[in-house]
Amino acid sequence: MTTLLYSLLGGILFIVAVFLLIHKVTAWGAKVVAGLLALLVIGIYVPVAIVFWPGADVFAIHLALYLLTPYIMGIIAAQRAGHLQANTGRQWFHWGPAAITGFFLFIIAVDSILIMVAQKGLDMDIAVHFLPKPRSGGEVSSFFPGTVTHDFREKEDQFNEYVAMREAQQQRNWQVRKGWQTMPHAGQPVTFMVGVADQAKQPVSQASVTGQFVRPADKRLDQNFTMQEEKPGLYKVTLALPEPGAWDLILLIDKNGAKHEVRARTQVEKSK
Repeated sequence: MTTLLYSLLGGILFIVAVFLLIHKVTAWGAKVVAGLLALLVIGIYVPVAIVFWPGADVFAIHLALYLLTPYIMGIIAAQRAGHLQANTGRQWFHWGPAAITGFFLFIIAVDSILIMVAQKGLDMDIAVHFLPKPRSGGEVSSFFPGTVTHDFREKEDQFNEYVAMREAQQQRNWQVRKGWQTMPHAGQPVTFMVGVADQAKQPVSQASVTGQFVRPADKRLDQNFTMQEEKPGLYKVTLALPEPGAWDLILLIDKNGAKHEVRARTQVEKSK
């Protein structure tokens, strides 16, 4: 949340400073300077954002605000220059451009707040007053991680293979227990445990257990892992998920070609 505010405000102030500097040291008109800055914003920010992709919502709000800033500065400077040249003595900032500017600033402010809430959630002191208490107890959470993007329908043969695997898995009827050793918190290492038993409740030992924790709507945070067998049928791995909120689990157990897949969702709390 703080990083988003700093990047928005810092970028605006930098663009304003560059506009004033160019407009002062050159004979160019305000509209020319505004157009030049708009091109510079596109030419500099867009490639940087592509390399260090912040997400579509963050990219859109930055680009909109960075382009709106030279537009507003161009309107203000052009109106001021026009009135000074005419020497009318009237107020140089008309209510029309002011209303348009205020409208766009309001939209951007609201969108910025929505983005920050979606990424980090409401502050706990605010959330307890506006959100209902969880039925299962614990602390209220306002994180909104996004939409699951995983899709199996890439190719027909792959889909048919997946359906066959699920049918064999159902007939095999392995029992899989999974969970965290302690409550996971963002950025803090914690042990994840998986217990596997066959239909006769005998441990499934010496299996290959791999998986992935998927962050919905942000694949950059996805984490692959391989689990080690601690004792027959019991596997573990220690890892740290970087962000709080909901995570999807894709777990694959492979024992001599017999594959068993488990899907689940887990919740990661804010770091202490």
